[in-house]
Amino acid sequence: MIETPEHVRGPEYYDSVFVKDLPWYSCDPEKSHFYSLWKRMLELSKHRIIDIGCGPGQVAQLAVRMGHEYVCGIDYSLVAVARARERCPELM
Repeated sequence: MIETPEHVRGPEYYDSVFVKDLPWYSCDPEKSHFYSLWKRMLELSKHRIIDIGCGPGQVAQLAVRMGHEYVCGIDYSLVAVARARERCPELM
């Protein structure tokens, strides 16, 4: 079995980050400093969106607002996934 390098953080670390409800993770996507990047990425994506490392679902929320019908978010953190589900219940 290959050991995980020490610098790789597991789900517990990310759960501890997302449970803090930090402003840059809890704000609407339009208020994030990543907004222009996310918007452009979604403009170039015509069909299905798979957001790996979705965090609390800001990209998914923006994708829904921009009219994307199929969005799938994947994250290490169950806390982040729960936040994303709260943010985008229509994607359940």
